[in-house]
Amino acid sequence: MNLAVLGEHNLERFGEYEAVVFDDVAVTNAEQLRASHRMANALTALGIGRDDRVAVMMPNCLEVFQVYGAISQVGAVVVPIVFLLAVPEIRHILADCTPRAVVTSPEFAGTVLMAIEGLPDRPVVLVTGALELPGTTSLAALTDGASSEFAFVERDDDDLAVIMYTGGTTGRPKGVMLSHGNLLWVAQKLAEDADVKPDDVGLTALPASHLFGMIVGLLGQALGTKGVLLRWFAPESVLEAVQRYRVTAIPMVPAMATMLLQHPDLERYDTSSLRTIILSAAPVPLELKEA
Repeated sequence: MNLAVLGEHNLERFGEYEAVVFDDVAVTNAEQLRASHRMANALTALGIGRDDRVAVMMPNCLEVFQVYGAISQVGAVVVPIVFLLAVPEIRHILADCTPRAVVTSPEFAGTVLMAIEGLPDRPVVLVTGALELPGTTSLAALTDGASSEFAFVERDDDDLAVIMYTGGTTGRPKGVMLSHGNLLWVAQKLAEDADVKPDDVGLTALPASHLFGMIVGLLGQALGTKGVLLRWFAPESVLEAVQRYRVTAIPMVPAMATMLLQHPDLERYDTSSLRTIILSAAPVPLELKEA
């Protein structure tokens, strides 16, 4: 089953609701899905489809999850790239996964163009926003006027959905191959086991380019929860958002939780709404569990 089914089922099950808040802009699940469908039609027009790799190098933003959804919808493979990597590391990943396209945001377009220099199979560089650079194509121009309806490509559970690159403990980044069934199972198990309900308000500052951040996005679709998305993690920003949006649940890595608990101004913020903290991606020290 295609991972994209989560977005479709989310709208069918929960109806239209305010799904994501980013930079004080709130969008509904229906708006996100329509945007993703337009992107899927744009990718199809470029000839991108089943089993093609599409690299994505973007910070946390509304568009990154729209792009992920569109890639899955056309049956292609998502290859997230951490935007903090140096050009040689990015070039290695692109040479290894041979993507048909790289989707990036305007601030990283120049870095991507440097990274693809000399590659034997040069991918199309799609840039979100209105930036026009030689050698790139505006994704906004491709989606302008595109249909907001799209029937996603059927995939089997064992079909490849995501290649997540990791350096492990040594050497160059290596691609970890994750199937549609694998990611659907993780999202569904978290939805069953997490103490989170549809009326909860979640908050995430986890990078969407990391597996934990990607799975949290899938979890929100599975549960029908509203989410507050931060561009990056800063303790003050998290505490301010918890207070402002009455956040009830936060997924974090242990280091983030430690920084929050040790923040000198913690008591200045109203965090009484916060009920659930989900820790993953690293060992959790006993003192943090007991805090």
